[in-house]
Amino acid sequence: DDCEAQGCYAGSGSHPCRDWEQIQENQKLIVAWKDELFYYKNKAIVEALDLANEIADVLEERENYYEELIAIETNPEIIAYFQEQLAEVEQEIELKEDLIEELTTLALLILPVEDLVITMVALPNRCIYDEEGSYGLENTCDGMCIGDCHDTFIGCQALPCIGLNPCPLIEIMAQEGLINLAVSEIRDTAQEILDIINELISLKTIII
Repeated sequence: DDCEAQGCYAGSGSHPCRDWEQIQENQKLIVAWKDELFYYKNKAIVEALDLANEIADVLEERENYYEELIAIETNPEIIAYFQEQLAEVEQEIELKEDLIEELTTLALLILPVEDLVITMVALPNRCIYDEEGSYGLENTCDGMCIGDCHDTFIGCQALPCIGLNPCPLIEIMAQEGLINLAVSEIRDTAQEILDIINELISLKTIII
């Protein structure tokens, strides 16, 4: 006799959140992306340390070696050759010092992304239940019925049943904006790293 909303939903079936399956898949992708980012953060730190050791243990020794040869050599042609070799070593040192700086920057940029991603992964769960009482089925899903009744597993409802979206959409969008900003900075630094690596490849090719 009485057609009242027993609940509300914005998605298919009886689920309250639109595109819930897609949200779950995106959560998995975000978690995988987070793990990949931190792998590269750790890799960047290790690579930077390896480069610093190489500069100290190999390249600076080679630099000193050519400087000593130039100091004692009297043949102008041989001196010119040693100077060319020294210039290449100095260029390699400079490029690798730049690479260390960019790798360190990359690691520092990735570091704060952890909290951003952890927050993003948790937000869709608040579509169902929110301890703060701001979202979730119990807090925001008050249905309003329009039209004829239809049977559902929770009783008779009108068609359609309209209610507030229980998902924290504004928070999700804000978090996405912060992540995109961080990703943009990471992408720019990664390009700087690739540019330096290409210069090193060219230099080493010339040396060979």
